[in-house]
Amino acid sequence: MRKLFLERQGLAASPSTPIDKKDVLRLVKLLAYVQVDSINVVERAHHMILYSRNRNYRREMLTELIEKDRELFEHWTHDASILPASYFPHWRHRFGDIQQRIKESRWRNRLGAKPELVLEAVMQRIRSEGGLRTRDFENAGGVKRNSWWGWTEEKSALELLWRCGELGIRRRERFEKVYDRMELAIPSRYFQKQIDRAASVDGSVERRSNDSARRPQSKSRLFGIRFRPRRRETGSSKNATRVACWTSWSRPPTARRRDLESLYRNSKRLSAVPRVRLEACAC
Repeated sequence: MRKLFLERQGLAASPSTPIDKKDVLRLVKLLAYVQVDSINVVERAHHMILYSRNRNYRREMLTELIEKDRELFEHWTHDASILPASYFPHWRHRFGDIQQRIKESRWRNRLGAKPELVLEAVMQRIRSEGGLRTRDFENAGGVKRNSWWGWTEEKSALELLWRCGELGIRRRERFEKVYDRMELAIPSRYFQKQIDRAASVDGSVERRSNDSARRPQSKSRLFGIRFRPRRRETGSSKNATRVACWTSWSRPPTARRRDLESLYRNSKRLSAVPRVRLEACAC
């Protein structure tokens, strides 16, 4: 079981194997995402994560995959993270959910008395001037009017537009975000692709159930879905029943009985699963 955990975290392969950008991209896809962190004692956390898997990893590989090849993009999971660009069609549904939540949240208070004007002014500058940092806006160096982390209204607008998918992180300069239109940060083949919410939920559940059924102790979270199989003893290891426990992380509207039935049908097709019972949590 220890070997299984190491393999799923990309730690089972030799750390001295020659690698290139394609290998780094495959590694990020295996991990699903790599968290970005500003802490820099020895090195930034995202570089440390990848270097710990292979000592031939170099910063330039990740930089080129994000800024030049655009095969990776930066967005929000539980924190700022680097994700494969192929996930972007699924991420669109998160943008819509965030937009609805923000309309009634304290984000509106962070934008001052006229939030719509602040948002439009920020978007207009980015459309006309291209990628901009927080410091490029008029109030960035002046009196900070927002108590939340000392953000100005313009910084709050940039972050809100990024969370909603209007802006993307085109690159970082000395770790400072450079915001630009999202379509410039994502390859067109992914940006233009549309996947409806039901297909996105069904597809992510079935892909992860396929993978997790072969690895009964693994734990995966992707596209707002957490699939957590576990083994429940029933007297002896021979008769152990594998239980698939599905929980809704962001509670998408379609994550209901139909999705559980889809997961169940997929699990029944796997010869490695003798008996499967589903438990739905937070549905």
